[in-house]
Amino acid sequence: MFARVSAPRSQPSGSPRLLALGDPAFPKGAPNGPAPAPPDHGIPILAVEPDGVADLFGLKAGDVLLEYNGKALRTRNDLAVVPAGDKVIKIPIKFWRDGEVRPLEIAAGPLGIQSHPNRPAAQVVLAQRAAAEVLRSGVRAEGLAPLPGTRREVQAIAAVFPSGQATTLLGAEATESKLQQLAQSGALKTYRYLHLARHGQANPDVALSSAVFLAAEPERPISSADPAALGSAPDGQVTAEQIVRTWDLDADLVVLSACESGLGRYAGGEGYLGFAQALFVKGARSLVLSQWKVDDKATALLMTRFYQNLLGQRPALSQPLPKTEALDEAKRWLRNLTADEIGTELAALDRGTVRPLANADDPVPRAASAAQPAGVRPYAHPYDWAAFLLIGDPN
Repeated sequence: MFARVSAPRSQPSGSPRLLALGDPAFPKGAPNGPAPAPPDHGIPILAVEPDGVADLFGLKAGDVLLEYNGKALRTRNDLAVVPAGDKVIKIPIKFWRDGEVRPLEIAAGPLGIQSHPNRPAAQVVLAQRAAAEVLRSGVRAEGLAPLPGTRREVQAIAAVFPSGQATTLLGAEATESKLQQLAQSGALKTYRYLHLARHGQANPDVALSSAVFLAAEPERPISSADPAALGSAPDGQVTAEQIVRTWDLDADLVVLSACESGLGRYAGGEGYLGFAQALFVKGARSLVLSQWKVDDKATALLMTRFYQNLLGQRPALSQPLPKTEALDEAKRWLRNLTADEIGTELAALDRGTVRPLANADDPVPRAASAAQPAGVRPYAHPYDWAAFLLIGDPN
């Protein structure tokens, strides 16, 4: 596959063309009920060590240990762990999870949990909820929550391309039928770059059932002229199987800026089977896919910088960078941004401008520079910049 996608080929004439889809208009879900009240005592579990007693018996972060061996627990000092011995001993416990008190019998020995030494359980539970809510607001989760950050991402990327060379489908326009119309008419093959920013779901059992989700559309009867009738009525998603059956590409790059788009059914030396194989078979020469759930703001910054590098649209560049170098430079740039710089860059994207940082021309990673100003770097952790990987032709 690598030999085929990297074989010499004639370059298309004219400016590079982009098709980008983002911010699909998903139906609004039903509101959730009020969260259950946290317990008034207990040891809140912050983390569980793999293969420890707590892990083996199903306890997890977010649970609150209320009783151990018949004793109510109010602080960590109340926990007297029964040591493991030769005899099999079952220790009764009670724990709280999502508003429900559950009894359980576990083995003796160290529990393998991390907890706050003296903070009340109710405070910890409420803090965990608040943190989870912050993460949900920026992460493309498995549910079909709105993705307003992908609109910023698509519009910023489109601004990097020459005037008239970027086609964007946003909101109610980002539908399965719109995309499939382009596939059936052959227009999809005219784009050198294809960028889909939306929810995704890898299928670990059936590789070709991995899907990306698009905007909802009104129900309508299937007709012979309807491109969605190539196998099924439009259901608001495009699967890897649909790509194999209905797409025909001549793309230098396809980016699936969606959660876990690089995963699927694990097949040993073949890696993960899913979107990658389907897109390569249909004519993509390289792909950028994600390995885990990604943050909207970090992704918008990373992808804009990546495309700037690809098209040579930064002042420091005399020519476009190869794809591998373009993605690597974008990751190093993102992880070294300070909080103030992030705010400035996001504001520039929201205004529709693509503006490099004043010191962005420095080829030396800023983390290695003695002149690097001090400051918090919110995206320094690999979680925020390492999710995306390039597969296929590296040039």
